[in-house]
Amino acid sequence: MRINDEAFMDADARAFIAEQESGQIKSGDEYEDVMVEALAQSEHWGWTLPWVEKTHERLRLRPGEVSLWAGMSGHLKSAVTQQVAFWQARERRVGIMSFEMTIAQQLKRAVKQCSGTQQPTQEWARSFAKWMGGRIWFYDRLDSVPPERVLGCLLYMAQELGCQVILIDCLIKVKGVSRNAEIESAFMDQLMAMAKTLDIHIMLVHHIRKPEKGGDKYRPTKHDVRGAGDLVDQCSTLVLVWNDKYRKVLKEKLRMLIKLTPEEEEYMEKTRDLILDVAKQRNGVFEGRVGFYVSDAMQVCDHNVKRMSFEI
Repeated sequence: MRINDEAFMDADARAFIAEQESGQIKSGDEYEDVMVEALAQSEHWGWTLPWVEKTHERLRLRPGEVSLWAGMSGHLKSAVTQQVAFWQARERRVGIMSFEMTIAQQLKRAVKQCSGTQQPTQEWARSFAKWMGGRIWFYDRLDSVPPERVLGCLLYMAQELGCQVILIDCLIKVKGVSRNAEIESAFMDQLMAMAKTLDIHIMLVHHIRKPEKGGDKYRPTKHDVRGAGDLVDQCSTLVLVWNDKYRKVLKEKLRMLIKLTPEEEEYMEKTRDLILDVAKQRNGVFEGRVGFYVSDAMQVCDHNVKRMSFEI
């Protein structure tokens, strides 16, 4: 039977729907084990991020969820999510779909990030390449990609390759989606459904609207995420990525041995290079801002003088 809004007014149509949905209705006591297991689950569950001190009990990736990582252009959202993705690959398979960077560009940044140096040796790079075998899978496409192909690739990565974390960078490169609120919402619905059905985590990179004033100094909120409000409503976790461009200017002055003013020195002491603002976390207890340092190798770090250890 074909059901539409008009047919639903018909008694026979309603009875048909009721019969179809009856299998989804259960008595509360049948969920006893589900309830007890949920009660025993730690508040801090999921897959940890690279920054043990800063995020271990604050932010995690959980299977069955979609996280949205949003920020202005040039604020390192791709670098942050790539570092998270490679960190996940230490323990589980990862799929990466980047529609703005070639594979060579992605790997050049990744090998620097993971080695913690701007000039990793060829020996280390080749060892890193071997380490990636069977751990990280790339979708080699650039520019605009139709949504059905993105979803098809996602399904293949999850089902055939066993990827548990999949990074999509970024939404505006999914053809015909970001400029249509209805299609955008439907695409996000598909991602949420696939994350739950496949028991995977999907990281989706997105942009925020250009601020009316403040430029790069403006710190975005969840209301600044570009496109339909449904994106923020639907995602499980929203992380806003903000890079302190003024601090970058001051760091360059120090490299050139230019003495900072007392006000500039105070600013350097009190601030951090990058802020991750956890603006929403449906199944986590933390919401708020966390500060990090960024090394010359584009590695996001807990500390100013300590590079992150990434053993391969």
